[in-house]
Amino acid sequence: MAKDDILKEVEVKKEQALRSILEKEFVDKEEQLTTVGEHIDPEKHIWFTQDSQTPIINEDGINILADVSGAEFSDPVIIEKQSDFKNPGNAQVWIEVEVSFPSGETNKDYGIANNLNCPSGISKANMPIMALKRARERALLRSKTIDLKAFSDNEMRNTLVNELREARSQIADLNRERNHLLKENESTRKRMNNIFVYARESVFIDGRKVWDQTDQDWLNDQLKKDLKPIEEYIVKGKLRWLQRNQENK
Repeated sequence: MAKDDILKEVEVKKEQALRSILEKEFVDKEEQLTTVGEHIDPEKHIWFTQDSQTPIINEDGINILADVSGAEFSDPVIIEKQSDFKNPGNAQVWIEVEVSFPSGETNKDYGIANNLNCPSGISKANMPIMALKRARERALLRSKTIDLKAFSDNEMRNTLVNELREARSQIADLNRERNHLLKENESTRKRMNNIFVYARESVFIDGRKVWDQTDQDWLNDQLKKDLKPIEEYIVKGKLRWLQRNQENK
């Protein structure tokens, strides 16, 4: 598949994923059927992951959905909180939160923050906040009421994501192949140029250096003879060179 076709396919998949979020129906706190797209703005509340181009609802969007759906969150329960300043790689916070809806549904989920999933300095310095944010987000999006599990920040293994990652992988492969071919072509061009330079300096017919000849009749007469391949190549090359010069005058 060509690179442009893959890029188009990625855009189609992104649009499908975004539409599946915005068109998702749920019952709000007024017991009315509504859709996600009626409450959140894709320009303001949705971003796309860099690796898989998966649409993710940001914190403001999560808060809007929580308010519209009447979601109530329990106090956070700290399952694990460790901080080893001598070995920062072991720092981790694990928090669980339960969400409840007017329908009576409840859903409990967790959020973990550590050095692996908090790459920036700000997130590293605020691991409890990051863990709580993730717990609330997962509890809400994985509930039966909202049912957007596939687009939780920590849940990106659905079929769509795999297809997007595969498409991006194909693009990367095509770029690598293109760069390899460019290098090969450049190497071949230099090699052929060296061969041509050597040949034009070393090919003689009847004691006359072919590349020094400007008599096109004489050159054309040589082509009627039984020439060696390298001789024929240089004769034709000289004729082309003379013809181009005449055209450019």
